[in-house]
Amino acid sequence: MWSSRSKKSYQRIDDDYEDGDQRASACSSILPIMHTGRNILFGGGSAQSESAPLISGSSTPADPYNPPPSTHVVGSSRNDEVNPTPPSMASSSRHSDRRWDHIDNLDRFFTLVYDYHQGGGFVTIAVKKLLGLAQFVFVVTFSTFFLQCIDYDVLFANKNVSTTGTTLTGKRSFNDAVIENCAGHLHPLVILSLLVALVFWISRVIKTAYYLLQLHEIQLFYHSALLIEDAQLSNLTWHAVVMRICEVQKRLQLIVDRDHVSPIDLYNRILRFKNYLVALVNKRVLPPVINVPFVGPVPYFPNGLKSNLRRILFFGSTSPWAGPYLKEEYKDLDNLETLTRQMEKDVAMYGFLNLMFFPLIFLYQILYSFFTLSELIKRRPDALGIRRYSNYGRYRVRHFNELTHELNARLNRSHVYANAYMNQFYSTLTEVFAKNVAFVAGAIAGVLAILSAWDEDVLQIEHVLTVISVCGVIIVICHGMIPDENLVWQPEVLLAHVTSELNYVPAEWKGQAHTEQVRREFEQFFQLKWMFLLQELSSPILTPFILLFWVRPNCRELVRFFYENTIRVDGLGDVCSYALMDVARHGDAKWNGSMTNPTAAPAFDGKTELSVLHFATTNPEWNPPPASAQFLQRFRSRLEQDIASAVHPGTLGEEGNLLMESVHSLVSSVRPKHRNPLLGDGLHRMDGPIGSIGGTLLSTLNQVNPQAVDSLTRSLQQSGIDLDSVGAGMRIQTLFLRGMHEESLRRSSATAAGYGASIAVNPAQSIFGVPQLSQMDESMAPENASHSRLILRPNLPGTNEEFEDDEHNQNGDSDDDEAPPHFMNV
Repeated sequence: MWSSRSKKSYQRIDDDYEDGDQRASACSSILPIMHTGRNILFGGGSAQSESAPLISGSSTPADPYNPPPSTHVVGSSRNDEVNPTPPSMASSSRHSDRRWDHIDNLDRFFTLVYDYHQGGGFVTIAVKKLLGLAQFVFVVTFSTFFLQCIDYDVLFANKNVSTTGTTLTGKRSFNDAVIENCAGHLHPLVILSLLVALVFWISRVIKTAYYLLQLHEIQLFYHSALLIEDAQLSNLTWHAVVMRICEVQKRLQLIVDRDHVSPIDLYNRILRFKNYLVALVNKRVLPPVINVPFVGPVPYFPNGLKSNLRRILFFGSTSPWAGPYLKEEYKDLDNLETLTRQMEKDVAMYGFLNLMFFPLIFLYQILYSFFTLSELIKRRPDALGIRRYSNYGRYRVRHFNELTHELNARLNRSHVYANAYMNQFYSTLTEVFAKNVAFVAGAIAGVLAILSAWDEDVLQIEHVLTVISVCGVIIVICHGMIPDENLVWQPEVLLAHVTSELNYVPAEWKGQAHTEQVRREFEQFFQLKWMFLLQELSSPILTPFILLFWVRPNCRELVRFFYENTIRVDGLGDVCSYALMDVARHGDAKWNGSMTNPTAAPAFDGKTELSVLHFATTNPEWNPPPASAQFLQRFRSRLEQDIASAVHPGTLGEEGNLLMESVHSLVSSVRPKHRNPLLGDGLHRMDGPIGSIGGTLLSTLNQVNPQAVDSLTRSLQQSGIDLDSVGAGMRIQTLFLRGMHEESLRRSSATAAGYGASIAVNPAQSIFGVPQLSQMDESMAPENASHSRLILRPNLPGTNEEFEDDEHNQNGDSDDDEAPPHFMNV
């Protein structure tokens, strides 16, 4: 089963609120499971399994890339070792070890290990999958019943005869409007739709059964190999699981050609194709940008389009990939024209298939969205006015080799500041209209509510209840357009907080956070829910045309991207070269301070350097490439220099103290309250190992200058940063690196203008170039400053960035931001 005959078996991590069931691997039948010494689920020996290209043997052609040996045989020395355990226990231990020896499909295996941890164990994931199947049946049957089996003239009292011909004289019941034997009178199109839904549901049942079969093996791996019970998962970080896998590698030989395995190996396997998508978005190859009248350019990346692109590029039968390897023809530039024409044909096929199944996809998404929003709006009438990070924004700010829960941890921490930043902008004209409309709607709803309370017969009058409900919705919408009267105007500080978490924002936003242009650009990252739903509902209509008229003409660029940015790594297969996080290859001299240019195209926005910092922060034991290690050393040296200059200003050079600027840029006039450093559902969502900032950034600097660290700690606490989070260190390092980048740009500009490098950074200036409120004198402060407060609303239910990808709500949590699952995607 783990050596599947289809590339679809390579489970990928999805997010962006897609349905998790979409991610189950395809299969044609459920294979029998025999509890033998070797685990047939993991090492089936399929001719087209991962072992085929990785392993050379008598039946495998010679591999020019020097693959590992075809079989793994435990050395005789293991049998000769003295074993103090009883023979029966030793035999049982060896039997258990052989079960995990030489796993063929390691991408699939490690991805399911990750899914199992994030999903909360076998029972939780199984219940989610089964309820997902039941939900699909409910949506189809419930919709069919109300479309075909109800006589609405009887229900709305437009006629006095029931569906059975009985005269209605008294109070009507719902059964009077139900059409008897409606199944025999279904419309032919409805019957066709039901048949298609039935076939799809049966395939979902088979996929789910196969997926749970594999997940059961993962449960055995956790229990027998890692010694982790399901009850422990919620209080165990992913980093701890990775460390246990690294420890058992020597004994279990999960990877046949290595005695040791490192966290980067696991990340590269789990995120093999995700890293390509991140790189494509970073290089502005994806997504398509649509020019909307009166709005401007809008990146369009709904889940439906993303799902089709992944099938075309990675998981389809005609994709450039064969398991963990890029097909050999894609590594020869002479095949560029042929491969481009082939991909154009494939894209055209997907486009026409999407066009053919458009009615079914569109109908299901409308129904699912309606049922979901009905419950949500009843619970929170302002639900459509809340914000979430868009699919485009999630990929734009995602690091290379960043797992979904690590990304979501950053987005969760930034949500309160991003929401407060967007609330800084409002139209006074809109405010005036909103207040007056809310007044009128409130008066109408209030009077009708009082009359209904006085005499309930008022509710029997036609449309009275409808008017009250509509007025209530109007009031909620209008209140969303009225700014808080205690709002403090400080967009620069709020955007600095957002930047420290998102890491990737355009440098041009510096000092321009108050402008409408920056607000519009940031809104592409942080969109309203109704915009998200509009994109999802329009996806079945627009996706076929985008595939035909945008993706198809860009196939040459996609083929060339795979050729130029794929590199083979021993024991891993082909990976995106950006995922290696090698500063020498894809670094930017303006970000890393190197005097040499990279050997390949640098990543935009300093993504290579920031990814190096992030991975080194969340995985302290990582051994980076030599150039990346030198970058980290230079970065930490400058950090230590600025720490020393914080207490001894005489040591401050011309560069200024970027560390203090970075911290000061986060200090607002009022510290946000009621912020929890951990996510609400346990340690398994935490990014990085357990510990505090004192265990990462400050612990290192404390050895250099304890006095300065104490001062820095107080500043961080004043800014509201949670010091017991690994992300806190990354926030400071992000702003610090961005400051170094800006400093480099100023030096280059000054040198080009003939001024040399004498221009220094003003240490009293924040990283975004505005004075802090604590530095303003009384004449600069507003008159009601003593009564003002910064409006920082905590994450309300349905506003936090919980799990989708990326791609499905990949962790299975049913939250308010969940998109309609693309059950019917072609």
